[in-house]
Amino acid sequence: MIEIMRESTWEIVYQKMLLILSTRGKNDAFGDGDFWLVDDDWGANQQKVCIFNPEFLTLKLVDDLKNILRKNALNWSIIVTLEIPDVPPEGVIISDSSVEYLWDLVVLRKKLGNCFYHTPKAEIR
Repeated sequence: MIEIMRESTWEIVYQKMLLILSTRGKNDAFGDGDFWLVDDDWGANQQKVCIFNPEFLTLKLVDDLKNILRKNALNWSIIVTLEIPDVPPEGVIISDSSVEYLWDLVVLRKKLGNCFYHTPKAEIR
């Protein structure tokens, strides 16, 4: 029963993430898009998204992903990794109550430019 509930939650979170991510960019497992929302369920209370385009990952996107967990999956996490050439696959761990950064933003912005991890004017409320 518990596993069925976990699988149902996994699917709900996956579909909501896919909707939000797809409105902002292209999903492609082979790196020909902006991101890949991993579609394998490995039995953990988490989702994973790989980012190929550094401009894709914004503060607003992280906030939107966090809200999915707040509304649908408390005590779950979303792992966001950077899959960008010459950049370590560091990323972010998002939960319903926190965001843990596993990178040095200053170093990454020097490498990727100021376009990395910002809030475009169009997203400012």
